[in-house]
Amino acid sequence: MLKPKRWKSIQRLSYVLFILILAHGIMYQIVEKRTVTIIIVFALIMIVPVIVQLPGFFTIKRNLK
Repeated sequence: MLKPKRWKSIQRLSYVLFILILAHGIMYQIVEKRTVTIIIVFALIMIVPVIVQLPGFFTIKRNLK
C-alpha cells in the first residue's frame, strides 16, 4: 500500500519526532525540578533506541558509497 519512497519519508519523520520527544522529556524533567539522577536515567532510557538504530544507519550509509 505504501510505496518505498513514501514509507522512507514517514520513517525519516519518525526520527525527527523522536528527537523532539527526547528534548521535550528532558525539558519537562528540568521544569518539574527533578533530580539530576532522574534526568540522566531518562536520557539513558531514551538513548537505547538510538544505539539500536546506529548499526543499521551505518550499514545503509556504507552501502550507498
